[in-house]
Amino acid sequence: MNKLKVIELFAGIGAYSKALNKLNIKYKVVSAIEFDEKTIHSYNLLHNTNYEPTDITTLNGKELPDCDMICYSPPCQAFSCSGKQLGFDDKRGVLFFDALRIIKEKMPKYCVMENVKGLTQKKFQNEFREMLKCLEETGYKNHWKVLNAKDYGIPQNRERVFIVSIRNDIEQEFNFPDPVPLKYRLKDILELDAELPILHNIYGGFKETKPRVFEEYSPTIRTAAGGGHIPSVCIKGCSLRTRNYMGQPQQLEIRKDDISNAVTTVPKDSMIAIIDDTYKSRDERVYENYSPSIRSQRSGLKVVDGHVIRKLSTLECLRLMGYSDSDYYLLKDNKVSDTQIYKMAGNSIVIDVLEEIFKSLFQNIQ
Repeated sequence: MNKLKVIELFAGIGAYSKALNKLNIKYKVVSAIEFDEKTIHSYNLLHNTNYEPTDITTLNGKELPDCDMICYSPPCQAFSCSGKQLGFDDKRGVLFFDALRIIKEKMPKYCVMENVKGLTQKKFQNEFREMLKCLEETGYKNHWKVLNAKDYGIPQNRERVFIVSIRNDIEQEFNFPDPVPLKYRLKDILELDAELPILHNIYGGFKETKPRVFEEYSPTIRTAAGGGHIPSVCIKGCSLRTRNYMGQPQQLEIRKDDISNAVTTVPKDSMIAIIDDTYKSRDERVYENYSPSIRSQRSGLKVVDGHVIRKLSTLECLRLMGYSDSDYYLLKDNKVSDTQIYKMAGNSIVIDVLEEIFKSLFQNIQ
């Protein structure tokens, strides 16, 4: 096969490119379209490109280079259970039709779309059918399926719908890939200071009586950095509390049974000591083995349901999306904020799932 020419619409930080790069397929991204300025800046860092932010609604597809495949992931908030679920009544919900317009103008051999599972639910069945119908009328055979990242090598419970469209004149069968064993266990994803379980409240802020507990895989990584929406991980160590005892000055009371002391109303009363030699000194250099987002969380730790916790780090979130540690440090070295990385990770696609889809799509093409 000649070099595969690819256009990424709603490119994010380039999960499609990352997946193709892992496979022995000759390809070239001829255009990446992304509206958000900070996100396309990160895309450029990760892929050594120099794209400018572009509004797809004003884009003339005929001015884009010819391509063999268009990959697109329209904004999902209009169909997501965490959004207002306005469907096509949400202006973000109709951005699919801007992608469709460009597909009509370029007519690539293949189109691959990703979106939230909510798009397939009964509430949006008319919208989903309309999307499929429009692709069919444009000249494509559609194959769609909901896939979960935990079935394709990454320990994250992330269900997403994928639509693989093949142009009618291309004689090619396609089947979605069978599940594959996990490449990593959840414990392999965590940084050095953390241990299972992961705690999560899908509504944020731990407003539920009991947070959900995950031992084998992470809950879905979302875009919100605050409000308690990022899952939390338990921290290795023992609890300490400052207290007055028998007339003695305030001092540390140390527990070594991995049980938290009672949580009081005074924030300074609850502290955590990490069982790790790199935490013994207050010198900033002792944190060099930890990611910057871990270092930024070393104060303000919480105790929830008896667990001392911190939220998942940005490094852990990117790992759970299939990105490499070098990708993370490239972003941090270029001063991309943790808030932005959380957002981009939650908006991205699990690279390992895309890799398996591309294996099935291109396995018989030379």
